[in-house]
Amino acid sequence: GIYLLSTIVQLRNSFPPPPDAEINLFSTIPQFELFGAVFDWSVLVSAGVSAFVRWGNEKVNGLKD
Repeated sequence: GIYLLSTIVQLRNSFPPPPDAEINLFSTIPQFELFGAVFDWSVLVSAGVSAFVRWGNEKVNGLKD
């Protein structure tokens, strides 16, 4: 989901509105800077959740080689 959203947001800059068009679908998407913090926090949260799950698995099942 995050990769799809970042691709759509980056497409905004790839398709500037034509001079005779009143509205362009991509021009209605907010600037990338608005989503920058969302992308950063999603990566940090997923890393934290992964570390917590691994830690919990080791506590429940013990260390295995």
